[in-house]
Amino acid sequence: MGITQRLLLSSVFGVIVSTPMLGVTSPGAQAQSAWSIPARQAQGYFGPAPVLMVPPGMGLNLSLIQTEETIKKAWLEDPSRITIDADGSLCSALESETESCNDSGAKVLHLKQIKPLNFPQLPPSPQGTLLSLVTEAPSGSREIYHFQIKYGLANPQYHTVRIIPEKPIATVVSLSEAQRTLLVDLEKGLATAVERKQIQPQGPMWQAVRKFISLVRNGSNSEAAAQSAGIKLSVVSKLAEMGKQPAQAGQGVPPAAIRK
Repeated sequence: MGITQRLLLSSVFGVIVSTPMLGVTSPGAQAQSAWSIPARQAQGYFGPAPVLMVPPGMGLNLSLIQTEETIKKAWLEDPSRITIDADGSLCSALESETESCNDSGAKVLHLKQIKPLNFPQLPPSPQGTLLSLVTEAPSGSREIYHFQIKYGLANPQYHTVRIIPEKPIATVVSLSEAQRTLLVDLEKGLATAVERKQIQPQGPMWQAVRKFISLVRNGSNSEAAAQSAGIKLSVVSKLAEMGKQPAQAGQGVPPAAIRK
């Protein structure tokens, strides 16, 4: 597919569509882990939009297989550095209400980083862009997903991101106002620390904070959750403070303070 065809598809779909997954990397060059994200977080019901790192030369798979939803549309705010391939067809802007659009859909997207293209009138976004998805459930209901796309480095820690539905729980956990405020501030603080490269996505500290949040959300008190997650309450407090009082760029809690 030539550049002219890509630009035409970009104007129709809102993304650059790559040719179907050419080439296979050797197993030794592939990342060895997958990352699971709760569907409701990517839908915007809690926390910031998940950050997806797309490394050069390897790409990233985004799977909605477990939610049983079908991806109908996908938009990139800046399509100059990322291409999108899919395991099915996506609706174009010209066929949104047609029968062919109703029959289209995908379960998995493959994001690939490319050399920057020059789009007239499109401001560059060297730090990343936003990916938006419109999905349809078997019942016919629709949802919107949002992801922050970052241009990652080589040797990623994951090659596939799975969107998972919430597990039904028999007992509804009622959180206190203080717990709800803590979790909101902690989500924001964790996102800020990742943005400032003080905490590595999917690294040990990131995993510990996510586990703490999950445990508290499911009824554990802060002390028990911190002990089970292997994280100090002082670190939780520092991250929550970062989320409560966002600092100017370059300011905030130093990396060493977060690691203590």
